[in-house]
Amino acid sequence: MQLWIVSNSEPTTARVLNTLSDLDFDCPLEHVLGLSTVLADSFSWDMGEGVVFVTADEVSGDLIGLVSEIRSSSSNSIVVVAPASDSRRMLQAIRAGADDFLDVESDLRREIGDLVTRVFYEQRRSVGRGRLVSVFPAYSQGDCDLTAVNLAAASARGGRSCALLDLNLSGGDLATYLGVSPQHTVNDLVHQPDGIDEGMLHQAMTRHDSGLALLAGPPSMCSPDDDAHHACRTIASLAQDSFSLVFACLTGAHSPESVQLLERSDSLVMTMRLDLISICRAKKQLDRLRDLSVSTGALRVVALETSGAVQLPLKEVTRVLDLEDGIVCIPDDQQAVSMSVNIGAPVVQESPASAVSKAFVELAGTLAERTREAKPPAKAAASQGSVFSLASSMFRGAKTNPGSKK
Repeated sequence: MQLWIVSNSEPTTARVLNTLSDLDFDCPLEHVLGLSTVLADSFSWDMGEGVVFVTADEVSGDLIGLVSEIRSSSSNSIVVVAPASDSRRMLQAIRAGADDFLDVESDLRREIGDLVTRVFYEQRRSVGRGRLVSVFPAYSQGDCDLTAVNLAAASARGGRSCALLDLNLSGGDLATYLGVSPQHTVNDLVHQPDGIDEGMLHQAMTRHDSGLALLAGPPSMCSPDDDAHHACRTIASLAQDSFSLVFACLTGAHSPESVQLLERSDSLVMTMRLDLISICRAKKQLDRLRDLSVSTGALRVVALETSGAVQLPLKEVTRVLDLEDGIVCIPDDQQAVSMSVNIGAPVVQESPASAVSKAFVELAGTLAERTREAKPPAKAAASQGSVFSLASSMFRGAKTNPGSKK
């Protein structure tokens, strides 16, 4: 959920910002808008679901007109924060389109906390359950983590309420990718003696400045138990009740927590590379999905670093893996990716103009609308021997090519 402030009073705006920060509600400074910005002909209220706070020193006719203007262009909740000294003007503001009026002299911490929480759940109920996207690797967990982080960040920056669940129960790294230091991890939820509820999930999450909410993975070198595996399903379900899009970062189609979520996901994303080992692993993962009777109707296979010269041909890899929807290619951009990982920021946020960032943003857009088809997964037509034949023929051809270097 997005939070915005239309500022007609600097002192009141500062109080609202400080209150939101104290309550751990994220309202970036770029979401604080001046009147000239809002009233400009070029301004668009296409900002995603959320709350718009309108601050003022008094409830004037101009303020009422501003509320009416916002209401005509936005379906978001509008909250006026101003002195409640004129009940007639307050009523006019409500009639003009404001959903709530908060007295600037009241206990803003309690009032804003209750209001944002209430609006959050009301909007979730109106939208319905969120979509669950499970991301898992064919081979490299690092590729999976990089993909999940950037898909979630791209979705959140696009205005969707988005959760990212690090369900690598042996030790997750998504907090490092995002440059955050979470106070809580998934381990704080899985061993709750009285079960998990929605409020506990939100308390355990860490907000990132892209807008996504992260449930961090446990510290490295953990040994998950049966309780942890079973709790992952509950955590994902609770997240779907609160967010329009939920990305679950898994370790593959073999772990107990992954199996339960793969069966219930709206979309599946498997990461791989265009090399022999990764292709062999990808085929095993696809066979595993078939054995589990998990539909691959909404599966997207994502190949990273596809700009290299010495790689297996994309068309042949698609044929060997028998992928009806082909393979989504994420181009190679080591400089942009390495910089984003080293500073702890998604590449879609740190280098939005890069080719790799644009590819992640495009994929995130398709996943938001993609639905699972009710059909069983087809077994790959090619045997594993065909994978080796593919690699062998490619490199043998390169060796005998008259134009190749000796």
